[in-house]
Amino acid sequence: MIDNFILKMMKQEIIDFFDKNGNFITIAAKNTKHKENKDLYIKGVYIFIINDKKEILIQRKREDHKKLNRWEIPSGHVDSKESYDVAAKRELYEETGISVPLKSIKTIKTNKPNEFDAFYIGYSNILPDPKDNPEVDKFEFISLNDLINEIKNNIRLFAPAMVKFLEDYKEEINF
Repeated sequence: MIDNFILKMMKQEIIDFFDKNGNFITIAAKNTKHKENKDLYIKGVYIFIINDKKEILIQRKREDHKKLNRWEIPSGHVDSKESYDVAAKRELYEETGISVPLKSIKTIKTNKPNEFDAFYIGYSNILPDPKDNPEVDKFEFISLNDLINEIKNNIRLFAPAMVKFLEDYKEEINF
């Protein structure tokens, strides 16, 4: 019989932790080290999926998910020993079922949450079905202008790293 502690550890994401300059520090379960040491950084990926109308795919986290009804683009954390490119493809497929070529746009550093986040762009007209993802209850496409307007006017709650990226680098998104 497998010990409950081992089962719990197997379910946790194991990721790499870095200092504020991007130097590797340690490997651990995501939820343990990050809470213990507020100076540690992790790596994340965010993926802009653009349709033929030049709209961006966004998704809403389920009400029972820890991010409570927050809207974001497909995203996730980079697993230990995983590259940004591999993590972006994995997260996109896990969250949406979409598998398309992705192009890196830019990597930025954010504080609160402490992350080095890589942003990607890909193209697809597929509107995923939320019943295929236990964390998401809605997908929709939205224009960049409408997305920026909703962020500015606090119409919906969006992921902080996505908001920072759009505020600082929206000119670098070429659809």
